[in-house]
Amino acid sequence: MVGDKIPYARLGIPPGDKQSTDSSDRMPRPIKVVNADYPERLMKAGIRGTVLVRFYVDTNGRVVDPVAVKSPDPALSRLAEESLLKWRFTPGIKRGVPVNSLLEVPVTFADTGSGK
Repeated sequence: MVGDKIPYARLGIPPGDKQSTDSSDRMPRPIKVVNADYPERLMKAGIRGTVLVRFYVDTNGRVVDPVAVKSPDPALSRLAEESLLKWRFTPGIKRGVPVNSLLEVPVTFADTGSGK
């Protein structure tokens, strides 16, 4: 589905909907987080910063179509997008039913001074 738009439901009350949200509504929650690789050559070159990645979480909790929407460097964008594909989530729930959800997360690349 990469590159295709998939339907999704934002949690909350749709515009014009006077009903409150169902008590079972919830946003996706990460259950597996994989840190992005940060190659030493990029660290040594001083390439660092935070990449904001937008993606869908499908009804099975898998990340679909991650896209860097803000980034200090294209190399960091690719690394962040690749990392997000390895994440897993509980799916979003809307009115008791799993739904595709649109999320954004920041992925930060910084030299932590760990000596690596």
